[in-house]
Amino acid sequence: MLSKPESNFVIFIYLLKLSFIFLSLYKIYVKRRAPYEEVKIQQIQFLKERIEFVFVGCMAILLITVFYPFSNQTYISNDKRTLFFLFGIILIVTARWEDFFRESKTFIELQKVIGRN
Repeated sequence: MLSKPESNFVIFIYLLKLSFIFLSLYKIYVKRRAPYEEVKIQQIQFLKERIEFVFVGCMAILLITVFYPFSNQTYISNDKRTLFFLFGIILIVTARWEDFFRESKTFIELQKVIGRN
């Protein structure tokens, strides 16, 4: 059974996925109705990629917290719990961090502040 904070986190993850689905459908709509609006289509794609990145990160965090191998949960075996825990860590490590930070305006400004371009 999930605790109250975990339940709220799951709701947040659902909202992320719903917004991703909405943006996907909206992008299809814009492409069909106004294919000449490349800037708008690129903005939608940018938002979709960011939401997907945050979704994968949140899912990894949820896996790590729910299947922490050293807790006293009895609804799943230790082997499965460890595998799900490690899968969450692998998701975080193998995420496309370079895409997230390379194109982020905040990160670009931070690089200018510290003197890297």
